[in-house]
Amino acid sequence: MEIDGYLYIGVLEIPKSDLTLPVMYEWDYDRLKISPCRFSGSYFTNDLVICAHNYARHFSPIKWLDIGEDVYFSTVDGNVYHYTVSNRETVQPTDVKQMIDRGEENWDLTLFTCNTGGQTRCAVRCMLESD
Repeated sequence: MEIDGYLYIGVLEIPKSDLTLPVMYEWDYDRLKISPCRFSGSYFTNDLVICAHNYARHFSPIKWLDIGEDVYFSTVDGNVYHYTVSNRETVQPTDVKQMIDRGEENWDLTLFTCNTGGQTRCAVRCMLESD
């Protein structure tokens, strides 16, 4: 879906943090100032990675999400994916491969943002629920 010249893939909802955020199709530094963005992957292949700035109304609250918290992603086609938080970790900013390569890990959605000061990243891993 295109809005104001930007392509969006859906809406991310994190009830505990009272966040409902549109997610842009692709990321760059200018887009991140507006909205969370797809960093890599897809909800079709269960490897979606979404990044956002550490703004209070963007991803700052994800660092307080507990294991088992609900996360929802609604696609522009009207499909709703229900995830639960399975892990929260700190990642070095240069370790992009760890952000997108699951390796032995089992996750379907990753949300990440800078921690305060920008020296590390907070990555929240989520698993798709079969409602």
